[in-house]
This record gives sequence, C-alpha cells and structure tokens, in this order.
Amino acid sequence: MFQDWLNLYKQIRDVRTKKGDLICPECGSSSIDFQYVGDASERIGYLDMWCTTCNKGVHHSRVSIPADAPLISFDDPDEVLVARIPNFEQVTA
Repeated sequence: MFQDWLNLYKQIRDVRTKKGDLICPECGSSSIDFQYVGDASERIGYLDMWCTTCNKGVHHSRVSIPADAPLISFDDPDEVLVARIPNFEQVTA
C-alpha cells in the first residue's frame, strides 16, 4: 500500500490532477486531501496526504513545493497547521 501512496504523490505534482481524481489506496474513495508545509521563499518543505474517509495517509518530508501549489508557511501559527491537517493514521513502508 505504501507504494500506492507514493504514486499519489506523483499525481499530485501533475498540475492537471484535481483532488477528486485521487483515489485512496486504502479504502478506494475519491476523498484524498493534501497540504504542503514549508519555506515560502525556498519552496522546500513537506507534504501530508490523507483520506478524509478512512483517515489514513502519509507524510513526505523534504519535498520541493510547486510554484503554483498553496502552502502553509513554517512561519504561520501552529493553530493554522492543526486546523488544516487532521491527526491521520500514517501508512508506513
């Protein structure tokens, strides 16, 4: 299953992919959500992806953030991060 999550990461990086196009490898729903968090000027950070149906997901550290992708800055208050990213169950390799 972890490899399937890595494949979702590749899909997310494709600017043509919409959130509804992403299928959860765990439960099969089309309710994948994701959020980049990082340095706004360097566009380096991490990506969290999770399924809003089964609450499983992955954390990818040290990723480049596409120029057009919205991100939460490392400088934003912690409350912003907690409000946006749920406490999902991490899938590991």
